[in-house]
Amino acid sequence: MERELYSKIIYFEDYSNKEIFDIEVEKEYKRIKQEYTDCIVTKEFYKGNNILIRVCKIESMQTKEEKQEEKQYLRDRSDGFKSSGKDRERTR
Repeated sequence: MERELYSKIIYFEDYSNKEIFDIEVEKEYKRIKQEYTDCIVTKEFYKGNNILIRVCKIESMQTKEEKQEEKQYLRDRSDGFKSSGKDRERTR
């Protein structure tokens, strides 16, 4: 699952020529890449010449079984009993 952390549109019309626009896009892209080192940073075209810079973080999806195991582990740690069905035996 991905979660969007940041997005910014850089409009081509705000700059006098293509070279200045490209320099500003690269400068912003590098700044964002340094700020969000553990995320995916992308540059995408937005409605023609404009550029959209997005930052997404990929979060792992736990399976239902992994969630149950983690829940069970936390339950076992919290009260000192090992759960196995209906009867519970003390682990300490």
